[in-house]
Amino acid sequence: MDKDEFVEQISKGQENVVGVEFDENEVDVVYDVTDPDTGEYDPLVVIDTANMAHEHKINGKLLSLNFFEDGDLRCARLCLNIDILNDDDLLL
Repeated sequence: MDKDEFVEQISKGQENVVGVEFDENEVDVVYDVTDPDTGEYDPLVVIDTANMAHEHKINGKLLSLNFFEDGDLRCARLCLNIDILNDDDLLL
């Protein structure tokens, strides 16, 4: 799949995808994991994101997962191996 198809597929049904960046060896997918009521990290979304990262780790696609703050947003960044573009069954 090409990069546009990848972005379309991971964004489908995922309102919290706030960015996707590609470079030669990796894809960074950034998710908004902010609790709308408190403005802090939403524990359930953080757990879901960590579980998704774990599945990618099992499949050898996860390079890193980190959490960070960007202004009022609480974010999670999954850094994935670029060969995820060749996977038919995305877990995102």
